[in-house]
Amino acid sequence: MLKRNSLYITALLLVLLLASACLKQMQPGRPRAEDKNKSTPASNDLHKKTKKGSGKENKVADDKAVTPQARQQLSAGINQFGFRLYEQLRSEDGNIFMSPYSLATAIGMVFEGAGTQTAAEIQSLLQFPELAMERRAAVASMYNALNPKDASYSLSTANGIWSQQDFSFLPDYLNVLKVHYCSQAASMDFRNNAESSRQEINKWVADRTNDRIKDLFQEGVIRPDTKMVLANAIYFKGRWARQFDPKRSFDKDFRAPSGPVKAKFMIPAGEEKDYLYFENDDFKAIELPYEGSELAMLALLPKQDELGPLEAALNPELLAKVDAGLRSTDVIVQLPRFTFKSKFELNETLAALGMPTAFSDDADFSGMTGGRDLKIGAAVHQAFVEVNEEGTEAAAASGIVMRPTGAAIEPISFIADHPFIFLIRDKQSGVVLFMGRLEDPTA
Repeated sequence: MLKRNSLYITALLLVLLLASACLKQMQPGRPRAEDKNKSTPASNDLHKKTKKGSGKENKVADDKAVTPQARQQLSAGINQFGFRLYEQLRSEDGNIFMSPYSLATAIGMVFEGAGTQTAAEIQSLLQFPELAMERRAAVASMYNALNPKDASYSLSTANGIWSQQDFSFLPDYLNVLKVHYCSQAASMDFRNNAESSRQEINKWVADRTNDRIKDLFQEGVIRPDTKMVLANAIYFKGRWARQFDPKRSFDKDFRAPSGPVKAKFMIPAGEEKDYLYFENDDFKAIELPYEGSELAMLALLPKQDELGPLEAALNPELLAKVDAGLRSTDVIVQLPRFTFKSKFELNETLAALGMPTAFSDDADFSGMTGGRDLKIGAAVHQAFVEVNEEGTEAAAASGIVMRPTGAAIEPISFIADHPFIFLIRDKQSGVVLFMGRLEDPTA
C-alpha cells in the first residue's frame, strides 16, 4: 500500500515551471532561407499581425547543427542563472515570480554582439555553450521546442529587436538574431518619437503575453538617445492533468510572514490522489502535472514556516536531488489559489551577478556595430502568474535598452509635486508684481 502523506500548503510557495520535459522534445528543425545583405533591421516584420497571446509567428529557428550536449549545457546554464538571480532577489519583501529563460534569452541576444571583457563576463554568468555554432543551434532548438504545434497547452515565446532608423548595425549580428533567435525586427525613430516607440514596443509585448505584461518599459526608460531595444516574451497556459474541484474550495488561514491571511484553498476532485512526491527532514516537494504531461509545477514546502533556509539551499544540485527522489505516493493536497505580478529593474542586480562591464562606458558591443559605442542602459523584467482550480497561466517579458557610451544624457525635469515659491514679473523692467508660495494646491 502506498505511503500516505498530508501536504498542506501553509507557507510561502516556491513555484518552478519545469523546462526539462519540454527540452526532451527538442529536435533539430529545418533552417530557413535568409537574406544576409541587410545592414539594419528595416524589414519591420514586427508590425505583422499575430494571434494575441500566442506569440507564434509560424517561423522555425535554424537548429540543424544542434547537439544533445549543447542542449543540455544551455538548459543547465539557464537554470543556474535562474537560481543565482533568485538568490539576489529573495531579500526583497513579498512574492517573487520571474522567468530565467526569458531574461537569459534577452541577455543572450546582446551577448551575440559582445566582445572582450564584456563577453567573458556574460559567458561566465550564463554558462552557455562557448562555441558560437553550438550555442546558436541550441538556442534555436529551445526556441522551437517552446513553440510547440498541436499541444494540449498553450506555450509560446517570441523575440523582437527595434533599432534607431539612422543608426547602423552589422549585418552579421542582425542575421544571427534573425536565423537562430527568430527575432522580428523594426526600425524606429527613438530620437524624435521615444514615447510613441515605447508604447508600440509595449503593445508588441502585450500581444504576445495575452495582455498580462502591458507596460514592460516604463515611461522614461526608452529615451531619445536609445539605439536599440531587444525583448523576449514567453506565455504559458495549461490545465491541470488532475483538476481541482471549485465546489470544494474553501477559506483557510495562510501563515504569511506578516501574520495569518485568509486565502482560498483548492482540493483535487478526489481527496487522495497519486502524485510524484519527495520528503526529507527539512521540506516536502510535490509535482503537479499539466495536461499532456510535458510540463509540471514543482512546489517546495518547508516543514517550518520560515522559508529562508530552503531558499538559501536552492540550487541545481538540490533540484536534482528532488528529481531523483520523487516517488509515486498518495498525497492529500491543499493548494492556495493565487494571482500576482512581479516587476524588476535589473541593472544593479545583473552587475552584482558578474556582468558590470556591459553597463559601463567600458562595454564592448563591437559585434553589434563594429565599434565600442554602445552599452546596456536598462534591463527590465516583468512576470505574471495565476494558479486556480483549472490550471495555471504564466507570462513574462524581458527587455534590454542599448544606449551610447559616454556621459549619460539624463532628461531634465521640473515636477512641482511639493511646496514651491513662485513670482510673477515684468520681464522688461524686472519688477516683481506678485510673489508667493504654494504649500497645498487643494486648500
